[in-house]
Parts: sequence; structure tokens; C-alpha cells
Amino acid sequence: MCKGLAEAITQNDEKLREKLIGAAEKLIHLPLHIQALCILLGTLQLLIKCQQADYESALEIIRRTGLIPTVPEQVHVFTSQEHLAPRQVTTVLPDVCLAVMNCLAVSTFPVQQRMQRLGQAIVMFAAALPTSSHRTSSQRFS
Repeated sequence: MCKGLAEAITQNDEKLREKLIGAAEKLIHLPLHIQALCILLGTLQLLIKCQQADYESALEIIRRTGLIPTVPEQVHVFTSQEHLAPRQVTTVLPDVCLAVMNCLAVSTFPVQQRMQRLGQAIVMFAAALPTSSHRTSSQRFS
């Protein structure tokens, strides 16, 4: 958003500027939306790294965002606090789990060994998500 605002200023793009100012004004007054935006940006970076087969960077993003558990022992904590996350974040959790599992499935053998506990944690976490969170992924397969 900051880059977009900077471009709108330097390019004197009035439509883009108005759109971004409106979005920024909404975010300024809603700290939860800023948190959601940061998590969703991290999620987008994670999905890109998975598509690029950059497993080390993907794992670092998972750890940094705290979006999904990285070991089975964390699953209970994550599922008990899932209701505290912004709705926009919880709706993408099934997609994140699916993308990371696909990333693990196609990774090289040494990476698979290191990420085995991550895979176990994701399976346990995805199974514990409320069914309302599963709509995003399940709609894709309908």
C-alpha cells in the first residue's frame, strides 16, 4: 500500500491516489485491519515462495507470521487462539495449509525430512479448524 501511495504521488494518478487514501484511512482507524493486512501479505509471500520451490524461505515466513503451527505440540495453542485472529486471516488458513502441504510433497528428500514435523502439525491443525474455515478450499473442488 505504501508503494502504491508513493506511485500515486509521483505519477499524479488521481484515481489511484483517491482509492489508496480511502483504503489507508480505513486502516488507520482499525489496528486489527493493519494486523490482518500484514499477516495476509506474509501469507501471499509464503504462497509465492512455495510456488517457487524456495522451501527455506517458506519455512522462515511460516515461523515469522505465526500463521500455522510448525510442530505438533503447538497445534492445541493455535486452535485455541484461532478465534482471536481476524476473519480475513482465518478464511485463508485452509488454503495456506494446502499450499504448504503441496510444497512439502514436491520438495526434495532432505527438505522433506526436515519438514516432516511441520507436515504432521499442518494435518492436525487443518483437522481442528472450524468447518466454516474450510469453505475456501472446499469450494475450489466443487
